[in-house]
Parts: sequence; C-alpha cells; structure tokens
Amino acid sequence: LAKLEAVSDVVLRLPVKMAVERAIVVGLPPANVREALTWLNAQYCLGIDMSKVDDAALAQTAVVALKQKGGLHQPWVDALLSSAAPPVAVSVLDAIVATAPTGGGIVDIPEPAAP
Repeated sequence: LAKLEAVSDVVLRLPVKMAVERAIVVGLPPANVREALTWLNAQYCLGIDMSKVDDAALAQTAVVALKQKGGLHQPWVDALLSSAAPPVAVSVLDAIVATAPTGGGIVDIPEPAAP
C-alpha cells in the first residue's frame, strides 16, 4: 500500500472480499439486476437460462457474468437504469469527490448496509 500511496493521489480500498464485479452488483434491487443481466446475456450470448436464476442466485450469477468475454463491466453499467446505482460504486465516487481537493492517503469504502 505504501508504494501505491507514493504514486497515487488517493488509494480506495473496497471492503474485504469485495471485487469490482461485486461492487457494481451488490445492493441493487433484484428487478434491476435481472433486467440488466437479461440484456447482457442476450447481447453477449452468455448462455444463461434466466428462467432458472432465482433471486437468491441473481447477484452471484451477475458477478460471474461480468467476468466473461474479457470483462463486461462497462456494458453492465450501461444496462443499468439511471435510478439503479450500486451502493458500493456510489461510495467509491463519493470518496473520490471528497478526497480530490486534498488527495493522499487510503480511504476504506464501507461495507454496504444489508437490504
């Protein structure tokens, strides 16, 4: 981390075991995840049988899908409705804005609140 701090304006650290894919999925309403995943599946031929994905498996299915085809992060974000902002991603953007004028240091992004 010291090396990253030396070459960065600020270092943002996601919650433990929170990969970027989870950061843009966790906390979204199931309806938004299902709609975006259905679109992504159709556009990129991911072969997911959406009729077999129940709400309990929806977020994990989306996380796995985002890692396909060399990474589908940007199409995923594009597919989300503007009213469906992933809470962790919003926290990251808020942290960037809050630390931009002064910069420096490590900012820990909090774990999202349970729905």
